Amino acid sequence: VDLSRQFAPQRVVFLEEEWGDWLVSQKQVDAASYHYIEARQNQKAIDAALSARQWSNVVDIAESFPPEESKPYFIKVASHYESIRNLEQAEKLFIKGGALQEAVEMYTRVNRWEDAHRIALYAGGAGAGDDDDDDPLC
Repeated sequence: VDLSRQFAPQRVVFLEEEWGDWLVSQKQVDAASYHYIEARQNQKAIDAALSARQWSNVVDIAESFPPEESKPYFIKVASHYESIRNLEQAEKLFIKGGALQEAVEMYTRVNRWEDAHRIALYAGGAGAGDDDDDDPLC
């Protein structure tokens, strides 16, 4: 790939994807996502990041998708963060994924009633569904 950058730059994207495919075939999915990103193959990149459990990379890649396509990835990563008890990060991603009810249920399961109530109030209000980065919940 490095030689191609110098001598055949037009082939770099193709080679990056091929290299990512080879890494996946060798069960090195953790390294493949970077090459897929370089090849502008975001779907392959996010699939590799998910397989490698590279949760922050999944979020970064998902943010490059249209909102409706990214929501399932945010929810999947939120579920992971909930499972390791990083509830604040899980909340942010559930909300980003439009899964406010899941966020309420998460806090209910761990008896954090005030947090559940705060999100439930937000879900019932005008702010639900807004894609505002200044979200008071986050």
